[in-house]
Amino acid sequence: MVWLVVGLPCVAVAASLALVVQAVHGGPDDSVVDDVHRTAQIQVADTGPEQRAVARNLSVTLLFTDQDTRVVPVTGDFDRQQPLKLTLAHPADDDHDLHPALQPTAQGWAGEPVRADGNDWIIRLEAADGSWRLRGRLARGHQALLLRAAAP
Repeated sequence: MVWLVVGLPCVAVAASLALVVQAVHGGPDDSVVDDVHRTAQIQVADTGPEQRAVARNLSVTLLFTDQDTRVVPVTGDFDRQQPLKLTLAHPADDDHDLHPALQPTAQGWAGEPVRADGNDWIIRLEAADGSWRLRGRLARGHQALLLRAAAP
């Protein structure tokens, strides 16, 4: 009976301390690549780039090959001389995010090859100046994705 009186409270205290340590050092709750501003308790994200992509009817095909990462424009008016910013955001750990640089080519844009087959990825493609943004989700094992403008 002594272990119930002494041991059980000690185990409860140790488990509580371990839970507090994990909560403090566990990192953020989720991986969000957007700039989010707080006003009181409301989180506000800028959706202007998505709305401009919808207005311009932008869509691209994103291809991952062993040689490179390619973006081929499908519809819309793109500035073909401007580089693009691509983010492959890991769904749970932003330390694993990938950011290949994409430079203009004759067919669209190309950059360094990326190994994107290990898990699902949250895709964010945007102009270097941030004037428009396309989003999508690349399923595990897929090597291509059609990104279309969609209003949030």
